[in-house]
Amino acid sequence: MKSPKKPLKNSKKKNSTKKTTKKESAEITLHPALEKHLGYCLYKAALKFRAMIDHMMVQEKLIAPQFGVLLILREIEGLNQINLGLQMGIDKATIVKLIDGLERAAYVTRVSSETDRREKFLQITPRGRKLLEDLKPRMKDLETEFLKPLDPEEKSILLNAIPKLMKPKREQEKI
Repeated sequence: MKSPKKPLKNSKKKNSTKKTTKKESAEITLHPALEKHLGYCLYKAALKFRAMIDHMMVQEKLIAPQFGVLLILREIEGLNQINLGLQMGIDKATIVKLIDGLERAAYVTRVSSETDRREKFLQITPRGRKLLEDLKPRMKDLETEFLKPLDPEEKSILLNAIPKLMKPKREQEKI
């Protein structure tokens, strides 16, 4: 016997770019039937951490990938947009939008190449550097909160293991 169809209370399609609140990020949980599956657990952990970062970044009118852009540009001055996108695994159109927002906020500047006017090099501004310095303790607190369920040894193992998992296969064979 089929159950009668009930209208959905809010049948409007939710906006996928909606910011996640701190309460919603705390509600990201593992389904008991899937908690032994590595891929599912990694995905859910990343989702929870991303929601926490996004909640913090709302105050700065930024999103997590823009924070990543600033971190990279602080380390590598004069990187061009294409290489930045490649390093972050972000397509050209998306990286341009991320940089547009950072440029409007005066966190980065684009500098045209002297040899190819289509090529733009990126530089973090003093305002962008100050933002990173201001966010540093807040990010540390956020990481501490996220890792709170782990004891010091587990934290150390996790923080050392994840970069190893992300190395290219040829580098993993050397380990």
